[in-house]
Amino acid sequence: MARDRQIVMLKAPPEGGAPVTDMLPMGSLREVMEAFASFNTAEDGSGRKSGGMTILHGPGIVVEIPELDGKVMQVLVTVKDEDLAWSVLWRLSRKHGWRMMDPNTGQTFG
Repeated sequence: MARDRQIVMLKAPPEGGAPVTDMLPMGSLREVMEAFASFNTAEDGSGRKSGGMTILHGPGIVVEIPELDGKVMQVLVTVKDEDLAWSVLWRLSRKHGWRMMDPNTGQTFG
């Protein structure tokens, strides 16, 4: 059985600008949840949070969103079904100027 893959999504630095040393905010929790909602990814309706994380479920993915001082700096995505997940994640990244990062290698893409 294949192991679920995890990726981190974060805000891409502006192109052609000075190097960014700190992570850029992806938006408020509401803004990030709305971005995912437009790709059929939302809470399961239980109203529960896990360890301060908001959990969203979507096509082939589970998304964990930590909020820090009213901002979302990154989200952790667990890919459950690669056939469904990748097209959603690519389109979401392009639309919102986000990047995906493999937490094992640090390689970014998207």
